[in-house]
Amino acid sequence: MFDNFRLNQLPPVGRLFVGMFAVLAMVIMIWMALSGLMNAGIIGAAVPIDEAIEAVDEAEVEAEIESIMADDEAVTAPDWTDSGQQEAITPEDEEIFEEYAEEDSFWADFYENTTHATEHAVSFGFLFFALGALFVFTGVSAGIKKLFLWLTGILIFLDIIGRSGMGFCWPANFLVYFCGPIILVLFFIMAIIVLRSLGQKG
Repeated sequence: MFDNFRLNQLPPVGRLFVGMFAVLAMVIMIWMALSGLMNAGIIGAAVPIDEAIEAVDEAEVEAEIESIMADDEAVTAPDWTDSGQQEAITPEDEEIFEEYAEEDSFWADFYENTTHATEHAVSFGFLFFALGALFVFTGVSAGIKKLFLWLTGILIFLDIIGRSGMGFCWPANFLVYFCGPIILVLFFIMAIIVLRSLGQKG
């Protein structure tokens, strides 16, 4: 039924809707690209956003350690082996606290990463489904359609994995900075092909 159907065969209202969606998708991709460039520190802020967040987290941990040390100067922890004596908090105790703080920070960062990856999965998944569905009905060859769809789908999967592990290992960071821009470029090209197909004569 849809073997020979093309986007330029839609009624005027349908072509208007598809055209507006394609343009909106291109604007979204431009905004996402700008956000990525700012996050990488290439434009805008001199310090990347991720590094700024890490700096704030480290400052909070240091402030908490200083608060504990200040409390220790006023109040000492009881030594339960001798009810009549009190034992001050030692540097070893501070090291133990730092280890716990780092462990908590790891899981907090991992949770933020997975949340961020889920948001990207939803955004990329929506664009992939919507643009892909329109792209299928353009006039390009079946081979190019399969190439774009398979390549985009695989890159989205790798990007989600990378964002889940970003900041913990360099392969994850590489996946994000490698896959993300290519995905946006592929989406942008697909949107242009959709708009071009709308203007073709039947």
